[in-house]
Amino acid sequence: MKLLQVICRHCIKMYRMSKSFLFIVIFSITNISFADYQEGIDYKIVNEGKSNFVKGIDNEIKIIEAFWYGCPHCYKFEKYLEKWKPSLQKDVSFSKVPAAFNKYWALHAKVFYSIEKYKDKDKIHNLIFKAIHEQNRNLDNYQSIETFLKAQNINTSKLNKNFNSDKINEKVVDANYLLDSFEIESVPCIIVNQKYKISGRMAKTYQGLLDITDFLVKKERELKAVN
Repeated sequence: MKLLQVICRHCIKMYRMSKSFLFIVIFSITNISFADYQEGIDYKIVNEGKSNFVKGIDNEIKIIEAFWYGCPHCYKFEKYLEKWKPSLQKDVSFSKVPAAFNKYWALHAKVFYSIEKYKDKDKIHNLIFKAIHEQNRNLDNYQSIETFLKAQNINTSKLNKNFNSDKINEKVVDANYLLDSFEIESVPCIIVNQKYKISGRMAKTYQGLLDITDFLVKKERELKAVN
């Protein structure tokens, strides 16, 4: 099936607000299997091809997902991630990094980091995703987000305390710097061990993103064994 590329209505709104163009890829629903994956076709080497353990940082294989709450494909990708994450071995870690390419995305990035202190942060994370993509809520300012969470019986005192703090603002700046260093142009996007980048355009399917990730994790594990 031919890969389609469109701009979602969220991105059109964002484009008008920021006057910047960002791609969000709609994935083909066709299941494609690969016996092997090739650099430059299925993934790209970034960070001069240096893994964490090669640089002497640690021996953990780190997986990062760049995402945005307003991205419909990030939302659809969630169910694949939830099924996949339990399969990760002890030497692999997974974390999300919110993309903050403009003020609208930065708002959601600040919310993401502000709810990290909540014990039920995963629940809140999913509530925000569902509110935007299933309930068509327009969570494009802080007040609308706070009102929504209160309606879900979420105590927003921590959110209010953290949202405009220097610590949260620094986290958003750091996230932006990190993603810029990997030349992230679309979401969802996977970074394996600060060394490999897998975009939706390369993977073509949600499952493809994870299959290529598994392939690169195995590749990194083999490299770790000889270092």
